[in-house]
Amino acid sequence: MDESTITFGHDGEGALALAFSPDGKRIATGYVAITIWDATTGAEIRTIKGHEFAVMSLAFSPDGERIISGSMDGLVKVWNVSSGEEIMTLEGHEAGKGVADVDINSDGKRIISIDYDGIIKVWHADNGQGLLTIDKVLGRGEYGRSVAISPDGKRIIAGRKSKEVHEWDASTGEELRTFSIQDQSLLFVEYSPNGRQIALGCGGGMIKIVDTETEKEVILTEGKGWDRSLVNSLAFSPDGKRLVSGGYDRMVRVWDTNTGKELTTLVGYPAPLTKVVFSPNGQLIASTAFGGQSRVWDPSEERKSRVLKGGHTDLVRNVVFSPDGKELISASMDKTINIWDVFKGEVIHTLSGHEDTILSLAISPDGRHIVSGSGDNSIRIWDVDSGKQVRKLPGHDGAVFSVVFSPNSKRIISGGKDKKIRVWDVSTGEELKTLSGHQESVYAVAYSPDGRRIVSGSSGVVKIWDATTNEELRTLSGHRYTVRSLSFTPNGKRIISGGYDATVRIWDVMTGDKLMTLFGHNKNVEAVAVSPDGKRIVSGSFLTAKVWDAKTGAELMTLPADDGALGVAFSPDGKAIAGACGRNIILWESGARPVVDGSEQSGESTQNSAE
Repeated sequence: MDESTITFGHDGEGALALAFSPDGKRIATGYVAITIWDATTGAEIRTIKGHEFAVMSLAFSPDGERIISGSMDGLVKVWNVSSGEEIMTLEGHEAGKGVADVDINSDGKRIISIDYDGIIKVWHADNGQGLLTIDKVLGRGEYGRSVAISPDGKRIIAGRKSKEVHEWDASTGEELRTFSIQDQSLLFVEYSPNGRQIALGCGGGMIKIVDTETEKEVILTEGKGWDRSLVNSLAFSPDGKRLVSGGYDRMVRVWDTNTGKELTTLVGYPAPLTKVVFSPNGQLIASTAFGGQSRVWDPSEERKSRVLKGGHTDLVRNVVFSPDGKELISASMDKTINIWDVFKGEVIHTLSGHEDTILSLAISPDGRHIVSGSGDNSIRIWDVDSGKQVRKLPGHDGAVFSVVFSPNSKRIISGGKDKKIRVWDVSTGEELKTLSGHQESVYAVAYSPDGRRIVSGSSGVVKIWDATTNEELRTLSGHRYTVRSLSFTPNGKRIISGGYDATVRIWDVMTGDKLMTLFGHNKNVEAVAVSPDGKRIVSGSFLTAKVWDAKTGAELMTLPADDGALGVAFSPDGKAIAGACGRNIILWESGARPVVDGSEQSGESTQNSAE
């Protein structure tokens, strides 16, 4: 991670529970042990052990002196925060059922818990006496997941697997009302600070806010209706004006509770989120996820994303910025190319003409032309201003997997299924030369910044050529499978390659030495790009895009992309990254960092090696 970030975590095991202290100075996370952290520095203050199995939920008492934990061992425990000593154990949930959630009301007098069998219990916070058990409505086996107590301590809300939300009187257990959540099972509930609204997070990704007095609903998102959109956690800001959500889409989203508008999307997690909370002053957001990821974010400064959508009807495979950064060009499997206005998010031109999937795309350094390669075996040159086709270049005997302009915009090189690299004159369309030497399809080509070298990638190898003499200078071996993408650093001294062995590799141009291998993706690396200052590398794969430090190989951030990032590009000023994600293009702000950031261990290995 970036040197300015501060890390805390659970040794790669992942934190399942998370809570801010009332004064905002401490954060508690839980896995099997409970760890108290300094919220400003990320320093570990204390580790509390006592549960036999995973801690699923944590809550601080209003005075901040105690912390309540619920665990898969079926126990609720109350601890002294300062000393770490156990104050009491609340027994009542059946052993082996597991406590899914705990909460405490605003005056600190009542603790509430729910187990995975749907049984709710209310306890006296001072002596642990059981005050109430609610099990008639949810019923055994209804899979309780989340429970909340209203700020005034008078009401309890919980949901059931059979798509209903119930509210009870916290003193008598009398059912007050029932809410339907349509066709999605409930996973998380939360009261607003004034107790008038409840937020509901559902299995299919739906999030909605219900006014408990008028029953008016504000639907924040309908959800995708699939597992990767599951909502695991919701939290209101202290003023109730915002709601933060986290779940299996691996994004932290901030919503306006009045309008339902999504205000901010915080990205960077390679694993599903387990818990999100606002700090007591509402200025920060803490989040944690499977795989040791625990972070504190400043949503006012954090990296944001925009989505350009509606322009393509099939997967987008390539994206490139115009040299001035005002336009973005995308190519899709729907056989079209779109030129977008980056600031308006609107399509300026749609370029049609290819008869098969567009597999490669580039824009000339002078910004005048676009070149595209397709599964229809053709290369086409387009005028940027008019959007019209200038010429069609036949020549490849098979699909054209990669195209790129020379630095002076006068030449195009292409690589294809016919194992050839071809060099073309832009002004005439004439094929100037053919480079032969690969034994398999050529999937990637690139020009050096000075135009003196050509680099190409095929099955397991990268070749460097003299652009003037056509001489093959050297072959770089290291990738186990297809090399799908190539890029030079701006100074021309390094080559970056991405391959189907899920690695990114850095090579020395002069010696051919492999300098570093970047591990972190667990799927094919489809695209790589280097920032204009040469300090960062972005790589795109299925599920994620990753940003790396080009000098050290350290992973700086992960940008989730559920539909894959088949193409990636830095903006000319380096402040934004574009990703070809499904049928859309995502634009991420690239410069911001988390305030406090958890460890990078996850299901994907992030240990990189210098060769």
